[in-house]
Amino acid sequence: MNPPIVHTLTRTLSPSPDIARDTGHARPDQGRESAEHCPSENTPNSQLTSPVAPEKPASPHSPQTTTSSLTPDVPVSESAGLPSAAIDAWVTHLIGQVEDSMSAILAAGRERSTGMDPSYPPLWDALGDALRGGKRVRPRLVLGAYLALRTGEDALAVPDSVILTAVAQELLHGAFVVHDDVIDGDLVRRGHPNVTGNLLASHPRRHSDPARARRDAEASAIIGGDLLLTAAQRQLALLDVPADVRVNLLDLFDEAVHVTAGGEHADVVLAALPPGTPPITRILTMTEHKTASYSFSVPLRSGAVLAGADRNLLRALDAVARALGLAFQLQDDHLGVFGESARTGKSITADLESGKNTALLSLARASDAWPLISALTTTPDAHTTTHWAGVQEALIRAGVRDRHHAVVTTALDRARSAVQDPALPPRLRAYLDAVIADLEERDV
Repeated sequence: MNPPIVHTLTRTLSPSPDIARDTGHARPDQGRESAEHCPSENTPNSQLTSPVAPEKPASPHSPQTTTSSLTPDVPVSESAGLPSAAIDAWVTHLIGQVEDSMSAILAAGRERSTGMDPSYPPLWDALGDALRGGKRVRPRLVLGAYLALRTGEDALAVPDSVILTAVAQELLHGAFVVHDDVIDGDLVRRGHPNVTGNLLASHPRRHSDPARARRDAEASAIIGGDLLLTAAQRQLALLDVPADVRVNLLDLFDEAVHVTAGGEHADVVLAALPPGTPPITRILTMTEHKTASYSFSVPLRSGAVLAGADRNLLRALDAVARALGLAFQLQDDHLGVFGESARTGKSITADLESGKNTALLSLARASDAWPLISALTTTPDAHTTTHWAGVQEALIRAGVRDRHHAVVTTALDRARSAVQDPALPPRLRAYLDAVIADLEERDV
């Protein structure tokens, strides 16, 4: 069997040998169609940028990105644009520009910090460490949606505005991750010290007054998350696009912050309720709000807005994305208990120990395995590898793993159904089908 062509979420493809990267700077956007119009083969070429020779280094305060071009060997239909099966390879190629722009933004922030208190640059260093690595799911979705909707022979001449919008989505993700780790009291992420952990390691009172040191490190981490949040919003506010496009993108950004904050707040509140109190429907709503908007819906719709999508397309795309986001978070919870820590970088004990009201924990509370899990929070001696292996086995025997997997499958089926909306063009539907397929196979 041939390997799958599209690996949008969980794997990184090497750029196609038929794709060459141009190192010239892109010209500023010349304009773009209103978000009220669908893209078509008649979209003026002046609305895209093309490579020109570099004139001077980009300012770190307004990082410029390059616009790449395809070699003649890569077929791009004038009416259909890039074939859907090739979109992900081109997205992977463009992610390098996202990384470069994000590095420039962080470097600029650190450079500005050197003229202030000597404690400030290390905070920027910790933020840089926190943003290093990862699957770049959100930037990939921005780029993928844009490419899936663009048509014409120059459909891959991606302007700076698209790259920087992708950057903004990853910076927003970074801000949420930093804040989420503080909320959860975590010091590690993906097996490495997070922002709080890095700052704590250098705190002068980490040994003499560990509680004070921890409190100070968390306070600084919150400040760091705020810096990433404002940096993300700044990228969108300064985009060289028509005013209505900028307003639409900022409205989507505001939606992502508002909905995600509501989901996080609900997560905190639900965790304090008596065990078994919140119904699973309320937990699933909280889960969707916490992840779907900023991780899937807003990135996909932002790319679509930049490609000129109309309201009907954006509505249909939101329906698909919300189901995808719910499935993604449910899978995260599933891997957090039943996955391999060596592959996922997640502790298999953290979610169960926290007692947070996830859908999986709700199912576990109603099972015969709950007494074993409950012992973890009441008996310190129960925190052993052997005990946790017994918990996993008990959850599997009780059918919790299968029932939770069925909840994930239901969310994926909801996404598949939403993809059939006739408001979604065929190439975008094919791209979204590939995203769903990759999500279904996710194991990290």
